[in-house]
Amino acid sequence: MTQSTISTQQRIIAEYSYHDAQGQLAYQTVRYDPKGFKLRRPDGRGGWLWNMGDVTRIPYRLPELLKTPPGSTIYFCEGEKAVEAARSLGVIATTNVYGAGNWTENYNTYFKGRHVVILPDNDEPGRDHAKKVAKELTGVAASVKILDLPGLPEKGDICEWIADGGTKEKLEELVMQQTATARASGQSNHLLDKAAIDARGFLFDVLAGKIDPNMKLGQDFESWNEVVDETFETYKEAFAIRGIEFAKATVKKVLQVQRNQSPELDSLLSTAEATNGHKPIDSIELEELIEVPELPEIARLPESMGNDACEWTNTYIAFGKKWSPWSYDGFHEAIALWALSVVAAGRVTLNLVGKKRITPLYAMLIGRTSVHAKTEAATIARDVIRRAGLKNLLGHNRTTPQKLLSDMSGKVPADYEYQLPEEKEETEEKIRFANSKGWYVDEFGGILILNCVLIYNTKMRE
Repeated sequence: MTQSTISTQQRIIAEYSYHDAQGQLAYQTVRYDPKGFKLRRPDGRGGWLWNMGDVTRIPYRLPELLKTPPGSTIYFCEGEKAVEAARSLGVIATTNVYGAGNWTENYNTYFKGRHVVILPDNDEPGRDHAKKVAKELTGVAASVKILDLPGLPEKGDICEWIADGGTKEKLEELVMQQTATARASGQSNHLLDKAAIDARGFLFDVLAGKIDPNMKLGQDFESWNEVVDETFETYKEAFAIRGIEFAKATVKKVLQVQRNQSPELDSLLSTAEATNGHKPIDSIELEELIEVPELPEIARLPESMGNDACEWTNTYIAFGKKWSPWSYDGFHEAIALWALSVVAAGRVTLNLVGKKRITPLYAMLIGRTSVHAKTEAATIARDVIRRAGLKNLLGHNRTTPQKLLSDMSGKVPADYEYQLPEEKEETEEKIRFANSKGWYVDEFGGILILNCVLIYNTKMRE
């Protein structure tokens, strides 16, 4: 098709550009008046080819979508005009080309780990499209919600909602209200696909002790394979130690810890949708799972003493949550204290038994791989320290205790005499604070969780 084949009675009123991950123009949707749409792509010579050819379909505003970290909220609209309206509120929004009924599987990967809120048009095709997109993204996105905006006319969308006074604050409030309502009623916005249904059924069978610990897993649970494999390994290990009842109890504890930090897993296990006859598991707080002996009265301090005790710590925790919202909140608090202890560089002491003593702080982040985002929480603090010009206070991230002690001895490198002035200055800074290196190990995975459970349930606890 060429430009000359388009009716001269139509005029272009909008051009919506789709850019690829590198920011290059892939194709455009052209909107006409009277209402009509055409697709075109660059011909490489400054002109247009009025067809899609073999161009891969990509979400609208893809570069903006890719800049969002996992855990961010993405609003999915029907049509580019609706996306631009949503973006005018200051939110990240996208859509698929061709409109309702034209979602393809290759879009899924771009939404991995994000919280997706679908804003359907107020008509039957729009609602059907929303359900299809939600089904496709379940098990890929961190969560999926279909939000019907109130007060829309027939065939209306977010454009009319904004024109009627809708704001970003009102939109976010609607999302929160729907989430609270769904939790209170035991409902879920997740529409489970076959792989999710099968994974959910398998996990429930493990919890009920119906799975043979010696069986070999041969089924493909797609995006749920990692959760299923780790759960089954925990089940087998616990069964080998103390039998089926202990295996069931151990798996329940591990799954509950995981779901407290994984909205995706929590939704899978708590959804009210009928799947294989299994009822939802009520969510419980982490404190109910881990029984920790209380501190003696003499060792307790009022919690209020920690409120606003350090303004920087409060600021850092908020900063950490912003850039790694999928990390456990306690990790950000622990890492904030660790960062302060690194910067203190041995200058903070306690007077114990008549002597000033340095009090090292050890932060141990424990959680299953890929669920609690331990590395992300720790990396943020290291980057903050580096950007503050204090990297000389950091030990190597991957080292051994022996190498760490060697670094802390303050050895002058053999090439010191030949170093450039700025290199010598850096070396001198390292030597000056050699015995105050901040070092951490953050990789404790699921086996440690299992070991903690095992220890708690044995005489070792006594």
